[in-house]
Amino acid sequence: MAKAPQPGTVKTRLTPPLTSVEAAALYTAFVRDVALMAAGIPDSNACLFAPPGDDLTHLAALLPPGVTARSQTVTGLGDAMQAAVRELLAEGATVVAVVGADLPTLPAANIEQAFAMLQRGEADVVLGPSDDGGYYLLALRADQPNLFSDITWGTPEVLQQTLARADATGLRVRQLPGWHDVDDQTGLARLVAELSRDPALPAPATRVALQRLRHQGAALPPASLPWHTIESAVVHATPWRTLHADRLRLPDGAEIEYSYFTSADAVWVVPVTPSGEIVLIRQYRHPLRDWTLELPAGGADGKPLAEVAAAELREEVGGVARELRFIGTFFGAVAHAALCRNVFLALDVVLGEPEREPTELMTPLLVPAALAFDMARHGEINDGESALALLLCEQAILAELAAR
Repeated sequence: MAKAPQPGTVKTRLTPPLTSVEAAALYTAFVRDVALMAAGIPDSNACLFAPPGDDLTHLAALLPPGVTARSQTVTGLGDAMQAAVRELLAEGATVVAVVGADLPTLPAANIEQAFAMLQRGEADVVLGPSDDGGYYLLALRADQPNLFSDITWGTPEVLQQTLARADATGLRVRQLPGWHDVDDQTGLARLVAELSRDPALPAPATRVALQRLRHQGAALPPASLPWHTIESAVVHATPWRTLHADRLRLPDGAEIEYSYFTSADAVWVVPVTPSGEIVLIRQYRHPLRDWTLELPAGGADGKPLAEVAAAELREEVGGVARELRFIGTFFGAVAHAALCRNVFLALDVVLGEPEREPTELMTPLLVPAALAFDMARHGEINDGESALALLLCEQAILAELAAR
């Protein structure tokens, strides 16, 4: 069960410390992680149910292959859960488990255990208790409308009231190990601590979202780090790169020297022309003593990222876009450098005269979108950061082209 991640409508108890935009970005990652987890459960189908009127297109774009999205016709948590269970059972499901969208670290094993209990006939209802007095999971093998009536949703009495309704109906109940959602500052602090402490917890989208928010200065709880910095020094600095040398203490107590580069954030722009072509550039790169095929890109130097994206597009290919859309962030290097890359999709780009610097030797190339994606996958766009930026935009580009 999920809502469209619109600022001001989701995770409002996380604001503050987060802004409404930051809370929506984090909730978006929660939805993605729950969908990824559900998609990996064998012999099952996963479906997202959204309230009436929510942006189903936005939600569907978050889902991995095999997970579908549906819009409901009822409102209210109890009625929505009951309708979802009834709908799936009517379509032939033998057991149904309902979970929320704010459980980014929930193990798939909990859902698999619920399915097994029901399929073996050990229970009629399986509940996963949460530490706020409610439940994070409800699993059934038949429609049980009584479980959803006369429940004071959103209170610490939800689990006990549901157990009482099951008892009154004569249903056998089994309970799973407890788990926790992320609703407030306490839950957020616990999530940050868990992901910092336990690398085995998956939650890939949430890990990236927290990383991105922290990098952007969001007021997140502090994360514990396995390496302790004893001292740090700047060895050399240029306008583009800074070389650091740190002395670190490892978890086993050993001390090491570690050097690495940092640089200002950068933007990568994926330009799409009105006719559906990707604008690439063939550029000479001195460290390679050769030419590479890449996308327009450049350092932010503390300026607003969208402003930098528009400037790089104009300077390198003379381009002006109808729309600049932020797609996401990745790190171009992580072992001996910290290079943060922000990806923008530039739609309906009209090309003009570029404004290049004297050191920029480049030639624009227009490639049909489908061919450009194929070239990225085959290494022919041989700047890895450009290839990844292009593929991160693939779904949005194909949706845009299909709508024309």
